[in-house]
Amino acid sequence: MKNAGSVIVVPGYGMAVMAFADAKKMVEEIVKAIQGDPFRAVGRRRDRRNGLESARTRRGGNAPRATDTEGPMIVPNLMVSDMARSVRFYRDILGMTLTMTVSPEREVGWPGEASGAAFAVLEWDGAQLMLQTVESLAGELAVFAPDHAPAPSGTIYFRGLHPGSVRDRVAAEDIVKGPERSWYGMMELYVRDPDGYVVCLGVPEGGPPA
Repeated sequence: MKNAGSVIVVPGYGMAVMAFADAKKMVEEIVKAIQGDPFRAVGRRRDRRNGLESARTRRGGNAPRATDTEGPMIVPNLMVSDMARSVRFYRDILGMTLTMTVSPEREVGWPGEASGAAFAVLEWDGAQLMLQTVESLAGELAVFAPDHAPAPSGTIYFRGLHPGSVRDRVAAEDIVKGPERSWYGMMELYVRDPDGYVVCLGVPEGGPPA
């Protein structure tokens, strides 16, 4: 463990936490973060740093925050070739919120630009999406090579994100299909992200098929 200015870097865990003046408190917080959800732990420290009071505190300690992951979650982690470009797509076009970035040196950054980041977390209405650069993912998993190119397969479905709120922000050449109403009662728009991943935006429209 080493001091890196405003953060304490924990080698091997791909994360970092804010430094504390009280050494005992710092160690307790690191242990909690490692044993629990590092994204939630980091998010709470970010709230304290910004002077924000969480819903958990306001409601007597029992109400979960939107970013809490109290139960199991399925969170896609997409390999990306250009982190800043991918973040712009998911944040500026689809409307997600960039909540955390991690540098190649494993130092946590707070919401802002993602240029130079190796890893990023975005959120939308309680759901999360992770992005990780080719180099970073190849460094963690031997099945990927540093020159590996993202190879999209399947689709990512954003249920509840209306196609009409996004259609005008997507370049014509990136539209795969729609917007149109499916036979199962969903208004859908299929688009490609910068690495070719196919994303579908869908909302219920009309009743289900008889």
